[in-house]
Amino acid sequence: MANAVTGETGKTNNSLVLVKLLLGLIFAELNETVVTTAMPTIIVDRKSLFSP
Repeated sequence: MANAVTGETGKTNNSLVLVKLLLGLIFAELNETVVTTAMPTIIVDRKSLFSP
């Protein structure tokens, strides 16, 4: 059964899903990189909050 919008049988939907998955993966990796880089600073700041 052909899609009324694209005239194809799901080829566009598969491409769209793949693009969204890849974007999600890129953002997840970027988030992990930022958190990993900032973690030592966060730990030092938190320890200074609880030190007398």
